Amino acid sequence: MRRSFKGNGVKFGKAKDDVQKKSDYVDRARAEEKRFDIATDSEFWLCFCFFSDGEKLTFLDRLMLPDELYISGASFRAATESVRPESVKRTFPRKPKSSARVKNPLEGIEPTDDLEADCLREAHAVIDAITGAVRPDPLKEVTDSDIYFIVVFASREDKESYLKEMNLARYGDKYMDGSSWLKELS
Repeated sequence: MRRSFKGNGVKFGKAKDDVQKKSDYVDRARAEEKRFDIATDSEFWLCFCFFSDGEKLTFLDRLMLPDELYISGASFRAATESVRPESVKRTFPRKPKSSARVKNPLEGIEPTDDLEADCLREAHAVIDAITGAVRPDPLKEVTDSDIYFIVVFASREDKESYLKEMNLARYGDKYMDGSSWLKELS
Protein backbone atom coordinates (compact mmCIF):
# COMPACT_ATOMS: atom_id res chain seq x y z
CA MET A 1 0.00 0.00 0.00
CA ARG A 2 1.32 3.38 -0.96
CA ARG A 3 0.98 6.28 1.49
CA SER A 4 0.20 9.75 0.39
CA PHE A 5 1.70 12.84 1.99
CA LYS A 6 -0.81 15.28 0.56
CA GLY A 7 -2.64 16.40 3.62
CA ASN A 8 0.11 16.72 6.23
CA GLY A 9 1.07 20.35 5.38
CA VAL A 10 4.78 19.61 4.80
CA LYS A 11 6.28 21.25 1.76
CA PHE A 12 9.39 19.52 0.57
CA GLY A 13 10.71 22.77 -0.95
CA LYS A 14 10.86 24.35 2.51
CA ALA A 15 13.12 21.61 3.87
CA LYS A 16 15.44 22.11 0.91
CA ASP A 17 15.49 25.87 1.62
CA ASP A 18 16.37 25.20 5.27
CA VAL A 19 19.28 22.98 4.25
CA GLN A 20 20.51 25.68 1.84
CA LYS A 21 20.27 28.33 4.59
CA LYS A 22 22.32 26.13 6.94
CA SER A 23 24.87 25.56 4.19
CA ASP A 24 25.08 29.30 3.51
CA TYR A 25 25.55 29.94 7.23
CA VAL A 26 28.35 27.34 7.47
CA ASP A 27 30.08 28.83 4.40
CA ARG A 28 29.80 32.32 5.88
CA ALA A 29 31.12 31.15 9.27
CA ARG A 30 34.10 29.46 7.58
CA ALA A 31 34.86 32.58 5.53
CA GLU A 32 34.69 34.72 8.68
CA GLU A 33 36.99 32.32 10.52
CA LYS A 34 39.49 32.51 7.63
CA ARG A 35 39.36 36.34 7.63
CA PHE A 36 39.93 36.33 11.41
CA ASP A 37 42.90 33.95 11.07
CA ILE A 38 44.48 36.18 8.43
CA ALA A 39 43.86 39.34 10.48
CA THR A 40 45.43 37.90 13.63
CA ASP A 41 48.28 35.85 12.14
CA SER A 42 51.71 37.35 12.80
CA GLU A 43 53.63 34.93 10.58
CA PHE A 44 53.46 36.93 7.35
CA TRP A 45 56.83 38.65 7.30
CA LEU A 46 60.55 37.94 6.94
CA CYS A 47 63.35 39.99 8.46
CA PHE A 48 66.57 39.96 6.42
CA CYS A 49 69.53 40.66 8.75
CA PHE A 50 73.06 41.71 7.79
CA PHE A 51 76.43 42.04 9.49
CA SER A 52 77.04 45.51 8.02
CA ASP A 53 75.29 48.41 6.31
CA GLY A 54 77.49 47.75 3.26
CA GLU A 55 76.20 44.19 2.92
CA LYS A 56 72.61 45.35 3.22
CA LEU A 57 73.07 48.03 0.56
CA THR A 58 74.91 45.61 -1.76
CA PHE A 59 72.06 43.09 -1.37
CA LEU A 60 69.42 45.74 -2.14
CA ASP A 61 71.42 47.08 -5.10
CA ARG A 62 71.94 43.58 -6.49
CA LEU A 63 68.16 43.06 -6.53
CA MET A 64 67.39 46.68 -7.48
CA LEU A 65 65.29 47.24 -4.36
CA PRO A 66 64.87 50.53 -2.50
CA ASP A 67 66.66 51.08 0.81
CA GLU A 68 63.48 51.02 2.90
CA LEU A 69 62.61 49.34 6.17
CA TYR A 70 59.53 47.58 4.74
CA ILE A 71 59.27 45.99 1.30
CA SER A 72 56.11 44.34 0.00
CA GLY A 73 56.20 40.62 -0.65
CA ALA A 74 55.01 41.18 -4.21
CA SER A 75 57.88 43.61 -4.92
CA PHE A 76 60.40 41.28 -3.31
CA ARG A 77 59.12 38.29 -5.31
CA ALA A 78 59.47 40.28 -8.53
CA ALA A 79 62.98 41.48 -7.62
CA THR A 80 64.21 37.99 -6.72
CA GLU A 81 62.71 36.31 -9.79
CA SER A 82 66.10 36.57 -11.52
CA VAL A 83 67.74 34.47 -8.78
CA ARG A 84 64.97 31.86 -8.52
CA PRO A 85 66.43 28.35 -8.40
CA GLU A 86 65.64 26.03 -11.29
CA SER A 87 64.07 23.47 -8.99
CA VAL A 88 62.63 23.34 -5.51
CA LYS A 89 64.84 21.30 -3.23
CA ARG A 90 64.26 20.10 0.26
CA THR A 91 66.37 22.25 2.52
CA PHE A 92 66.85 21.97 6.23
CA PRO A 93 66.20 24.87 8.58
CA ARG A 94 69.07 27.05 9.61
CA LYS A 95 70.52 26.34 13.03
CA PRO A 96 71.50 29.49 14.91
CA LYS A 97 75.20 29.64 15.75
CA SER A 98 74.49 31.37 19.02
CA SER A 99 71.78 33.33 20.64
CA ALA A 100 72.32 36.52 22.54
CA ARG A 101 71.15 36.29 26.09
CA VAL A 102 69.68 39.38 27.61
CA LYS A 103 68.98 40.18 31.20
CA ASN A 104 65.39 39.62 32.31
CA PRO A 105 63.93 43.17 32.40
CA LEU A 106 61.50 42.18 35.18
CA GLU A 107 64.24 40.88 37.46
CA GLY A 108 64.17 42.73 40.77
CA ILE A 109 60.67 44.13 40.35
CA GLU A 110 58.74 42.94 43.38
CA PRO A 111 54.95 42.83 43.28
CA THR A 112 52.98 45.05 45.62
CA ASP A 113 49.30 45.33 46.50
CA ASP A 114 48.80 47.95 43.76
CA LEU A 115 48.17 46.00 40.54
CA GLU A 116 48.01 49.13 38.37
CA ALA A 117 51.35 50.44 39.64
CA ASP A 118 52.95 46.99 39.25
CA CYS A 119 51.75 46.78 35.64
CA LEU A 120 53.12 50.24 34.86
CA ARG A 121 56.51 49.46 36.45
CA GLU A 122 56.73 46.22 34.46
CA ALA A 123 55.70 47.93 31.22
CA HIS A 124 58.31 50.66 31.72
CA ALA A 125 60.99 48.06 32.50
CA VAL A 126 60.22 46.17 29.28
CA ILE A 127 60.14 49.39 27.21
CA ASP A 128 63.46 50.52 28.74
CA ALA A 129 65.02 47.12 27.94
CA ILE A 130 63.83 47.26 24.33
CA THR A 131 64.86 50.86 23.68
CA GLY A 132 68.17 50.38 25.51
CA ALA A 133 69.18 47.28 23.57
CA VAL A 134 72.43 47.60 21.65
CA ARG A 135 74.01 45.41 19.04
CA PRO A 136 76.70 43.14 20.47
CA ASP A 137 80.18 43.95 19.24
CA PRO A 138 81.43 41.86 17.60
CA LEU A 139 78.35 40.15 16.24
CA LYS A 140 78.37 36.40 16.82
CA GLU A 141 75.11 35.85 14.94
CA VAL A 142 73.74 37.83 12.00
CA THR A 143 70.27 37.84 13.55
CA ASP A 144 71.66 39.80 16.53
CA SER A 145 72.19 42.70 14.12
CA ASP A 146 70.22 45.92 14.03
CA ILE A 147 70.86 46.18 10.28
CA TYR A 148 67.86 44.73 8.51
CA PHE A 149 64.82 45.21 6.33
CA ILE A 150 61.46 43.48 6.49
CA VAL A 151 59.51 41.84 3.66
CA VAL A 152 55.76 41.92 4.27
CA PHE A 153 53.75 39.22 2.48
CA ALA A 154 49.98 39.02 2.03
CA SER A 155 49.67 36.00 4.32
CA ARG A 156 51.54 33.21 6.10
CA GLU A 157 50.84 30.94 3.14
CA ASP A 158 52.36 33.49 0.74
CA LYS A 159 55.51 33.74 2.89
CA GLU A 160 55.80 29.97 3.29
CA SER A 161 55.39 29.36 -0.44
CA TYR A 162 58.07 31.98 -1.18
CA LEU A 163 60.54 30.33 1.21
CA LYS A 164 59.88 26.94 -0.38
CA GLU A 165 60.04 28.17 -4.00
CA MET A 166 63.33 29.94 -3.35
CA ASN A 167 64.95 27.15 -1.25
CA LEU A 168 65.59 29.65 1.55
CA ALA A 169 65.02 27.57 4.70
CA ARG A 170 68.79 27.29 5.18
CA TYR A 171 68.83 31.05 5.84
CA GLY A 172 66.02 31.04 8.41
CA ASP A 173 62.25 30.96 8.60
CA LYS A 174 61.48 34.41 9.99
CA TYR A 175 64.82 36.07 10.74
CA MET A 176 66.85 35.48 7.61
CA ASP A 177 70.64 35.46 7.24
CA GLY A 178 70.81 38.03 4.45
CA SER A 179 74.62 38.11 4.60
CA SER A 180 74.88 34.42 3.68
CA TRP A 181 72.35 34.73 0.89
CA LEU A 182 74.31 37.73 -0.46
CA LYS A 183 77.47 35.58 -0.59
CA GLU A 184 75.59 32.97 -2.60
CA LEU A 185 74.21 35.62 -4.98
CA SER A 186 77.66 37.12 -5.64
